[in-house]
Amino acid sequence: MNKKITIITCTYNSWKYLKQCLESILSQKVKSDDYEHIIIDGNSTDNTDDIIKDYIHNSSCKNIQYIKKKPKWVYNAMNEGIKIANWSYICFVNSDDFFESWALAHFFKNIEKYKNIDVFHGDLQFINGINSYSTNTAKLYKLRFFLANLWFHCLLLFPSMLIKRSVFDLLWLFDETKTVSSDFGFWLKIFKNNLRIKFIPEVIANFRIHQESISSWKYQELWKQEMKQFRTEYLWFQWKIINWISSCINLVTWKYM
Repeated sequence: MNKKITIITCTYNSWKYLKQCLESILSQKVKSDDYEHIIIDGNSTDNTDDIIKDYIHNSSCKNIQYIKKKPKWVYNAMNEGIKIANWSYICFVNSDDFFESWALAHFFKNIEKYKNIDVFHGDLQFINGINSYSTNTAKLYKLRFFLANLWFHCLLLFPSMLIKRSVFDLLWLFDETKTVSSDFGFWLKIFKNNLRIKFIPEVIANFRIHQESISSWKYQELWKQEMKQFRTEYLWFQWKIINWISSCINLVTWKYM
């Protein structure tokens, strides 16, 4: 099995952050032929197209696919990228997030060292606004892992994840009937299928929270509703207890969990 990585970037009218995202991929300290980059744009009406074309021109990576299509929300775009991915590992860095320059190097190092791992995930930093950094997740990792194993929240956050392509063959794609929480549903399927997970104790990426992102506070109620639906589907009678405890926990820890 090849050890190459597919990077998937989804974007829609996010020119304000897209350039930093793409520049973070240009800065990766790995061979350009060791990865491919799939960019899915939902027919943006801003200057996204110019930014992407400039990135393609400046990139030494020859394996770039740029696809423009009618927007159907982010999970549909991510699924479209997965379907055409060529390599054996997949990671996501959407347009409002960005990698640290050593992200892919850390991924490749761990792929080589831990060949039986299905899902790698590293530390990340949250950004509120444009330059305001908040607490990174490593400081809370043991608590986060414990609570995630009780299905209180989603342990895995984009863009710090690296997933074997075969995992999507097993679990299929992200649930497109959900608007903001399909990553939580995906985590539940990973847990139920006893897949092997490895934490990389290094900051891999930066996760931006802003008014237009699905991680912003304005979507919190929708998050709760959709997570409740997933718990009802997977947990049967236990979901009421877990849902209540999770709501209490999220009052304090929501933006870091």
